[in-house]
Amino acid sequence: MAETMRAAVLTSYGGPLHLTRVPVPETPEAGALVRVAAAGVCRSDLHLRKGELRDLTPMRLPTILGHEITGVVEALGPAAQGPPAGTPVLVYAPVSCGRCRPCLNGTEQMCDSASRLGIGRQGGCAELVAVPRADRQLIALDGLSEVEAAPLGDAALTSYRGIRRVALHLKPDSALVVIGMGGLAQYAVQLARQCTTALVIVAMRHAARREARARELGADVVIDLTGADAGARLRSACPRGAADAVLDAVGLETTMRFGAEALAPGGHLVVVGSMLGRIPFGWNCAPLEATFSTSFWGSLNELHDVLALARRGRLRSDIVTYSLDDIEQAHADLAASRIPGRAVLLPGPGPSSSHRPAATRPERHHHSEGDKE
Repeated sequence: MAETMRAAVLTSYGGPLHLTRVPVPETPEAGALVRVAAAGVCRSDLHLRKGELRDLTPMRLPTILGHEITGVVEALGPAAQGPPAGTPVLVYAPVSCGRCRPCLNGTEQMCDSASRLGIGRQGGCAELVAVPRADRQLIALDGLSEVEAAPLGDAALTSYRGIRRVALHLKPDSALVVIGMGGLAQYAVQLARQCTTALVIVAMRHAARREARARELGADVVIDLTGADAGARLRSACPRGAADAVLDAVGLETTMRFGAEALAPGGHLVVVGSMLGRIPFGWNCAPLEATFSTSFWGSLNELHDVLALARRGRLRSDIVTYSLDDIEQAHADLAASRIPGRAVLLPGPGPSSSHRPAATRPERHHHSEGDKE
């Protein structure tokens, strides 16, 4: 094996990503070295490189971003237990201790001593990545495409956890609003079909351009957020005249405010989008007994659920691929909202290409943790 590898390295907050050669990482004792096949680009990467999340997730520079990773196991450490060398895998980016209260409660992503590949630890925007714990971080793809699977490890997983958090409160006559139609929202609409029997309403900007796609993925009603009557149209579409739950897959102040104003008393607003918006919360600025919350990533068990759905053809996304050489273009396109779904980097040089799997309207199907056929 070569002693160096290509990687996109961030050396300073707000600075460019440098395509350069760096030493190949050592294989961790209980972990693995994975040759990266695909690395998803997430909007949080844009915030991370600007230093906008340094208080929440401090990083030591220089670093390599990329936390949505698939690849092939290159080597296992001497104490590792996990898929053998040569196995195509998805890498679960959170690194957990397995001993603290969140870990024992099955929420490894909230580990008291957590670190995450691509967010504090060296990530997947490189030819190889070191994975500390093969037993807790590597999942065999079992036939899933490496490109399509990469965003499942964060984008789909985050949406799944958000949907599950509100699903317990929804009935067949409930209304669930998903704000957005980017990568997170595309997964959220499909997951709403799998996890609930509620009316699914999609609220997004410029709805006329993407209404057909939203309905393909499972939306019952589509509302244009740019319309002056958006609030009135939403209320008229909801059986109770207001939404029982809102999942905001954008996270701007304007979308969060729209979601809060759409809620019925006792409703739930869950923010999964990472645009760093803020709104007031308290008496006289929220419906009675409404709950506002964020939802962060997802557990390892939840990731297994997501992969099971994907293997059954029930999760799709509009994916655009870029070579590692074009990482700055991928970030620029994401920042300018030119990517219809998710962006995925490929480790080798070559032209970028769009990759959109055929989509069918998902059937209504209640999915639980035990449903893993």
